[in-house]
Amino acid sequence: MISEIFEKQTLYMENVLYYRGWVTQQTSNEQFAKMETLVTEATAKKNGTIVTATNAIEMRDGENVMDIEILIPLDKEIKVSEEYKFIPKFEISNALKIRIEGNSSQWQTAMQTLSEYMKKYKLQPTTPALMVTVKAATTPLEIEEMITEIYVGVKGE
Repeated sequence: MISEIFEKQTLYMENVLYYRGWVTQQTSNEQFAKMETLVTEATAKKNGTIVTATNAIEMRDGENVMDIEILIPLDKEIKVSEEYKFIPKFEISNALKIRIEGNSSQWQTAMQTLSEYMKKYKLQPTTPALMVTVKAATTPLEIEEMITEIYVGVKGE
């Protein structure tokens, strides 16, 4: 089920471990694992849900490659290598938010709904779509119970 669109929403996180780079599906999973190891080794803990954004998708050597961002809010500041950034405070305000309850097959419809809404109300996106997993599926049986929110920062004409 896709919710109505909520306006003037804020996405706020503190102590964010941030990554942006080009990855395949396999290397994105490896990147998540590397980030989780970094958090564990720094004796930090996740303080909220992981947020992701896909900025672009290209075909390279017969394989989809994605320009992604991964943001992990933590309970404290940590030192990071050049591959990552540490962001003390991350905030997107004046965002549209749409909530998806159920499996990820509804994401495309939700994105289209957001796009049509922005066109109708003459809003310009100021951020990529940020996917916030509110409730993840840990088993295949839980896929229909997933909850995802999509935030897009906007400005009017």
